[in-house]
Amino acid sequence: MLDSSLMFKIFILAGLVFFAAAGVIVIYGADKAKSATEEPMDWVEYGRVEPGELSVKLETAESIAADTKEIPITIALRNDSTRDLHVFKVRIGQDGELHNNIFTVTQNGTNIDYAGMMVKIAFSKSWFVDLALGETFSNTINLLEFYPMDLKSGDVITVTYAPREFKTSQSATITIR
Repeated sequence: MLDSSLMFKIFILAGLVFFAAAGVIVIYGADKAKSATEEPMDWVEYGRVEPGELSVKLETAESIAADTKEIPITIALRNDSTRDLHVFKVRIGQDGELHNNIFTVTQNGTNIDYAGMMVKIAFSKSWFVDLALGETFSNTINLLEFYPMDLKSGDVITVTYAPREFKTSQSATITIR
């Protein structure tokens, strides 16, 4: 029979392994530890975008067949400012994925619910896309993967991208044939 001290240690170790695997506990190496004198990052200022600094463009087909399984839509952000910008990935997604509900989508005037993931994060530079002067970043998604809907001939799909932080918006309309 195991003594209670050993049982307790095994219990604690098993709990740590479980929570670490679940992503609840993040263990940083000594090289990632912050020094006591390091200033905390001002994430609002780091990701700040002023009006006119960012152009938004949505690209999609004007018409798509009703039996389609994909509605590709590309969102492109261009840095029109006089400085480098850092765009929060939750506001644009990456690699064909969305990290939050970034569009308003309607089908014949009825709002379509977002069915993708909703990410809550601890801020770090890895969650920002760096855009140098004049640089464009784009992400193409399958709209139906994140906003599921049954399509019928004659439907009109409207997609609007208007994050409040960018103070700009862009819409696209798709007719189902």
